Amino acid sequence: MRQLKICFMPVIMSFIFVFICLSSTYARVVKQLMPTLTISEEYSDNYLQTDTNKTEEYITSIELGVSLGFLEKNHQLYFNYNPMYKKYDKLDQNDGLDHNIGMDGTWMPSKRSSILYGIDYTKTDADRIGESVQSTGDFRWDYSLTKNTTMFFSENYSQHFDQQATTGNWREYDISNTSAGFKNQFGENNFWGLNYTFSFTEYDESSSDDFTSHKPEAYFGYWFTPLYGIDSNLSFETIDYDLSSTQDKDTYAGDIRLLRKINRHFNVYVKYRQTYTEQSLGDHETYHPSVGFDWKPTEDTGINLGAGVIFREYDDQTNYTKEQVFIDLDVYKIFNFSPRGTLSLTGSSGYGEVDEEAASLGFNIYYQAGATFTYQLTKHLSSDMSASYKIDEFDDPTTNDRTDKTLSFRSGLSWIALKWLRFNLSYEYNDFDTNDSSGRNDYQENKVTFTVNFIPTQPVRMETSPSRSSLEDTLFN
Repeated sequence: MRQLKICFMPVIMSFIFVFICLSSTYARVVKQLMPTLTISEEYSDNYLQTDTNKTEEYITSIELGVSLGFLEKNHQLYFNYNPMYKKYDKLDQNDGLDHNIGMDGTWMPSKRSSILYGIDYTKTDADRIGESVQSTGDFRWDYSLTKNTTMFFSENYSQHFDQQATTGNWREYDISNTSAGFKNQFGENNFWGLNYTFSFTEYDESSSDDFTSHKPEAYFGYWFTPLYGIDSNLSFETIDYDLSSTQDKDTYAGDIRLLRKINRHFNVYVKYRQTYTEQSLGDHETYHPSVGFDWKPTEDTGINLGAGVIFREYDDQTNYTKEQVFIDLDVYKIFNFSPRGTLSLTGSSGYGEVDEEAASLGFNIYYQAGATFTYQLTKHLSSDMSASYKIDEFDDPTTNDRTDKTLSFRSGLSWIALKWLRFNLSYEYNDFDTNDSSGRNDYQENKVTFTVNFIPTQPVRMETSPSRSSLEDTLFN
């Protein structure tokens, strides 16, 4: 019950702000009502994403949508409802009506406070193997206590219908992350802060991947001289598995970096990280020295790249030890080459005792990188390309080693024939490769989609820069 209440927190909080918005008297409110009609034809050469007995499928979709917006100086709020009817060529038992309902908005109640919130709910009559529900809820509140001290509260909830990472079966599951914290800046580069995160993953039917996690953490950074500084992170995480208490883990982690400034935006560093995990099946330690550099031209973009070795030791009946090279990667940068062309890059790596979607597979190392490129060919014709690659390595002395590799590529053209008429043509390729012998299988899929949009007026939307989370959601999910 406690988890259920937390899941619906974004819904409750968002509707509170809706009522606040609608009940307030604004001096100037811009209202907009925008109906849309979308017709699309999709072809997939492996719709069920299997290794053998591939199923080709053509899907015709007709979507009639409506969007309602309220725009004011300090508050923007949007509602949308988009019912879609799908007609399948071969899997005609999947024919049916999908429903998508969404709401998103921003609110600045004061100069010190800002709020972002959103809800999206999709009900599908039949998708690959049956009826499914997918939804997301996001809420974030930032508040400046003083000029140098900020605090935040955030809740991210998502309900998925996807192939289970461990077995390959199509399942519904929930992921929730609730966080709160604050940060104090006591110099241009000096800071300290505290965070707390509660999270869980829960499948529609009990699974070995169901778990609950509590994680408090602290961090700080301090420069002794204009050229030399340090930063450090300390955390404790307790993980409780629903089906097996013997898998429960308590993990203590910490790292420290010595930094040398080269210029205002570029640093080199030496880093050491260590984690210690207590578990009834056997304790586990990792030691990770590394060297690298930071390039940070702006507050929210930059490149962090390092290289080191992870030493791992298990204190159990196996006395398992392992050494492997690890690349520290944290990249997010947008390049605006010209008014016509934009390149966005993102990449990251990490490791830990639990993966949200494959908790039972043990210690996980991941690498992911992706890019999108958009170019305005002519006044009415634009193009886009994106590519991503992700590696997941699962390694545990009590299970078989497993590596999953996912490659995706997409390209598209968009033509605005008239102010109210737009054509889109896209191609997508997905390749999943795994050495797992007990659950998931490899698959490759080619997909082509042609879409016609009828939009009577261009909507007014919030002027926001693309966020890293939205870019990674597009590339990796």
